Amino acid sequence: MSTHRGLPIEAVTPGFVAIARPEVVSVEIDGEVILYDDSRKKLHRLNPTASALWQCLDGSGTLAEVARDIADVYHADPDQVLADVVETARLLGAQGLLVGVGDPSGEEVVGGDGDSAPLEDPGAPFVAELPRPCMDSSFTLGDAGRFTVRAGSHLLGLRASTPELADAARAVIGPSILDGTNAPPNVSLTATRARTGRPLIFCYRSGRLLARVRGTRRAVQAAIALLSSYAPRGPESLPRVAAMVAVRDGTAALLCPESWRIADRLLPRLRGAGWEVADVPWADIDPQSGEVVVSGPAFVVDDTALSRLPADPLDGSPPAPGRYPVIAWVAVTGEEPSPDTSVGRVVTLAAGAADLDAQSAPAAIQAAVAALREAIWVVSPSLDAGEVARTLANSLHRP
Repeated sequence: MSTHRGLPIEAVTPGFVAIARPEVVSVEIDGEVILYDDSRKKLHRLNPTASALWQCLDGSGTLAEVARDIADVYHADPDQVLADVVETARLLGAQGLLVGVGDPSGEEVVGGDGDSAPLEDPGAPFVAELPRPCMDSSFTLGDAGRFTVRAGSHLLGLRASTPELADAARAVIGPSILDGTNAPPNVSLTATRARTGRPLIFCYRSGRLLARVRGTRRAVQAAIALLSSYAPRGPESLPRVAAMVAVRDGTAALLCPESWRIADRLLPRLRGAGWEVADVPWADIDPQSGEVVVSGPAFVVDDTALSRLPADPLDGSPPAPGRYPVIAWVAVTGEEPSPDTSVGRVVTLAAGAADLDAQSAPAAIQAAVAALREAIWVVSPSLDAGEVARTLANSLHRP
C-alpha cells in the first residue's frame, strides 16, 4: 500500500480520470516523450506506450475511455491496452507525475553527487559556500593567500595554500583583484603530496576537487576557469550539461560525468594522445548547432604574467576559447538510463544539466539533441581510465 500524501496508487483504476501535472515539462523526440519534473529535479524517459498515454491525460476522460481511443488508433486488443494503460498510469502516479496521486514533492531529490553547492543570494555580491572545515588546515597564509575578484555581479574568493601559489595568482589576476574586500573562499588551490607522493596542486570549487595538476601555470588557469564559472548566466546563456570536454584538431569529444572520478588517471592518457581537456566537468552547448562553446575568463587577467609561470608538460593546455563541433560522446556500460536509443542518449546527457528547472529543461534537451545528432556514440566496457581512452581512440581510428 502506497504511503504518498495524495491518493494511493491503487486508486488508479479504469474508472479513474488521470490528469498530468501541468508543471511537468514534456518534450517529444523521435516519437518518445521526455518529461522533466521540477519538484524532484528529475528527467523521465517514456516509452512509446507511455508517451501516447501521457498526451491523453488532459482530464477529458477516464482511463478506460483513453484505452479505447488508443486501441482504436493502433488496432490493438482493447483488454490488453486497458491493462497496459492502467499499469502505466500507476507508474506515472508513483513518480508523482499525476495530479492528486502520490507525492509530487517526493522523497528523492536529485542534485549532483553529494558535494556542496553554491548558496547564491541574488541580492548579495558574495556566493556563500557550505563550509568544509577539513580543508581549512591547509590554508595558513590568512589574508596573504586570499583574494577577491569580480565575475559579473559577483564578488568571489580565491585562496592559495603556499606563498608560491599566492604570488602566482596575484601576478595573473592582479588587474581584477579587489583589495580591502574579503569574499568567502569559492575556489581553493592547495599544494600537496597526498596520495601520489609527488608534488601536486589540487584545485577546488565549492569544496569539490575538480582538477589535479603539477604546474603552477595550469593551476592558475584552472582557478580562472573555476572562478569564471560562477559568473551569472543570463536568459540568453547556453545550456550547460554535465560532461567532460576534450578538444583535438578543432573538434570536441564529450565524456560522461562519471569519467571525472578517474580524471587523475584518464586525463594524462588523453593529453598524451593530443587532447586538450577543460578544467571544469561540464559543457556549454549551442542548442542550434550542437557545438561546445568554450568561453574565456569572466574577468581581466594578465596573459603575459600567466605565460611566465612554471609549466609541467604533463598538464597540457586547456582548450582555447571557441566553438567546437561534437564528434563523439563516450558513455560507460551500465549508465542509466540505458542509451539504447537516441532518446536514451539525450536523457543521459541532459539529465546532468546544471541548474535544470522547468524553464531550462527544454533548452538542455534541445542542446543534447543537437550535440548528439552527428556525434559517434561509443560505450566503454568499464569505468577504467585505459578502457575509456582506448574506446575513444578506437572510435575515431586514431592512436
